[in-house]
Amino acid sequence: MVDLKRANELLGLSLKPGEAVDFLRRMRHDARANGDAISVLSPAYRLDILHEVDLVEDLAIASGYDRYPRGLPHRQTIGESLEANDFAETLRVLLVGYGYQEVMSLTIASSKDAFETPDRVLIRNPLNEDLTTLRSSMLPALMNIFRLNKHRELPQRIFEIADVVLEARNVRRIGAAATHHKASFTEAKSLVLSLMRDVGRTADVDPVEDGNFIPGRGASIVLDGREIGRFGEIHPRILETYTLVQPVMAFELDVEPLRSSR
Repeated sequence: MVDLKRANELLGLSLKPGEAVDFLRRMRHDARANGDAISVLSPAYRLDILHEVDLVEDLAIASGYDRYPRGLPHRQTIGESLEANDFAETLRVLLVGYGYQEVMSLTIASSKDAFETPDRVLIRNPLNEDLTTLRSSMLPALMNIFRLNKHRELPQRIFEIADVVLEARNVRRIGAAATHHKASFTEAKSLVLSLMRDVGRTADVDPVEDGNFIPGRGASIVLDGREIGRFGEIHPRILETYTLVQPVMAFELDVEPLRSSR
């Protein structure tokens, strides 16, 4: 359905319902007008049609760009990056400086990994049985990357800055992991405290019992009285699931508290 009034506002044109129907049919759509509301049935091969604005774009193409009124923009604006993205770039530079390599993984995840994670959003129509949820933690993806690269030489140090989904809400996080024969809780603690220092924050480290880490080798990061993440040495039960023989240390932190507390 296309709202012709809205389409004309977006395009700066004054198309009549009959004209709009004709233009949409030129673009191989089946279109019918009912006042300013135009019903549209798109061909199956038009996989690029996702929203009403995609049909408005087809109206613009069919009507001809030469029909657009000429004039200067009413507003002068200068694009700039979001503060959250600038801060994420700062974190990237720091982790690369620590010797870590950035990776990218899917937000869609398996529900069968060995990690204890917050409740996940289930996908109603998953692509396959291995991609059935939206991740609520980044650690399973990092471990899977180690599993896929276990034939590569050690040490391996990776990190990712991306979203997880908690209670149907996107949460930006930073996660990092390292695997080699000396990977330990001490290394994880040193890495996290270095990161906190370099972003100008002072956090407390409290012991925590977390099934993802070896007992006594896991801790939480507390910033301004709020837990923002955890780190530690991954439990052998999880290493066995991913067929890893070398120890792994990892951390995962919420990014927004780090940025907003600066």
